[in-house]
Amino acid sequence: MKNKELLIEAVIENLEKFQSEKKLRNELKVESIEHISPGDLLKYIKAPQDYIPNLDISTIYYLAKYMNVVKADTSLQLDKYFTAREIKEIETTYDDESLSRTEKAPIELPYTFHNVIKVGEGDYILKTTGRIMTDFMNSHILQYNQETQREARMVRDRNDPNNIIPVPKVNKKSVREISKLAKEGKLIQTVITWNARLGSTDDEDGEELIYNEEDLTLTVTNGTLLDVVDGYHRLQGVSMALNEVPDLEVNFKLNILNFSQSQAKKYFAQLNTYNPVSKARVRELSEEDFNDFVLNFIMNEFNDFKERITHRGIAPRQDALTTYSTLSDAIKNNFEINNKAEAIKTGRYLIKFFKELFYSFPDQFLGDIASVRRNSLINTSSMFVGYVTLAKIMQDNDIELDNITEIISDIDFSRENKEFIKLGIIDNKGKITTDSKTKVAAYFAKLNLDNYVKEKGVK
Repeated sequence: MKNKELLIEAVIENLEKFQSEKKLRNELKVESIEHISPGDLLKYIKAPQDYIPNLDISTIYYLAKYMNVVKADTSLQLDKYFTAREIKEIETTYDDESLSRTEKAPIELPYTFHNVIKVGEGDYILKTTGRIMTDFMNSHILQYNQETQREARMVRDRNDPNNIIPVPKVNKKSVREISKLAKEGKLIQTVITWNARLGSTDDEDGEELIYNEEDLTLTVTNGTLLDVVDGYHRLQGVSMALNEVPDLEVNFKLNILNFSQSQAKKYFAQLNTYNPVSKARVRELSEEDFNDFVLNFIMNEFNDFKERITHRGIAPRQDALTTYSTLSDAIKNNFEINNKAEAIKTGRYLIKFFKELFYSFPDQFLGDIASVRRNSLINTSSMFVGYVTLAKIMQDNDIELDNITEIISDIDFSRENKEFIKLGIIDNKGKITTDSKTKVAAYFAKLNLDNYVKEKGVK
């Protein structure tokens, strides 16, 4: 780089200009969303001195690039700080540093396994090699998913010290022992379990796995997310062994599931009954209704949403928006879902709804949530029952989602709202009542949305 320190100074200086310019903030959010999440962007704008010096150079590059697009500020012209080659390298590199856009992965989807036995619905087993499973890992198709594992090690992101991220909790000694056994030919052919996450495929038929009973083939379709449910240490150990002895022959029995995350958690819990399951996850491990599938689908696809959902109660100063059970119950009470196709359709609609809501009011839903909540009810947990109710009403009446800004702006969310007090949503001190959820749902159900409903035949 020509001068990283000067670039950081310029980015910080320009970000501070966005703090008081809401219109520009929204423009920057739209421009940069492909490379920077709105939640992260808001953090960078609010406290650039705290975040920018610790970011990786690619993120700083994109911040400068998109601020320059929005403000056309010559102090952020990229060629002042980057060579043409550096710009090309950043622009043509995946977020994952180990795979470039021009590098061909050893495994690509769709992928077909042969000699597969169907054990039950969404449950298959076959014999495969350690090499194939390692290739799946190296291709970044197979992944560790902390949502279906019992433990993860929480570490600080080296690019953002304020961000805590989960990483696999690996026993290195165990991995080395497995590698040694594999190289000595003494590793037992145990069962490795993967989960083709339900609702993750890009296949037009909506199926993650396609099984052909006649030729015993199982095809993992394009876009499907494959999670390691059981056997992560063994895969790591075999991968280590194959790096040292590439022609090593190691075979495994591979069990491939096609479960939702809640089903996968339940499966994993049964494999490990000697360890108590956290009470915060009891419902997820046992609930089989489609409303949980829809909620998990939303959380998987909308990270800014997922990060603000908790499985426990919400403390006054906590920057969580609502609880898993509150949202799940609200979805169940408003949407009639009878099969997976309907569940996926509902999930996609609610993702669009909540993105429109969050990005229309970023300070309230993505910023200092606890601070906003001191004076406003807009991001309190009970209000999300109302938002889900509103989503269903808008869907039923074909009301465009871009009307959310105006609909929500017309509601008085202050803790002095006399109507909310009269309805029993809050008490005389402005505190949410214990039975507020039903009353919030009733309030949103009675909103007059006639002005937003399209007349029949009018587009």
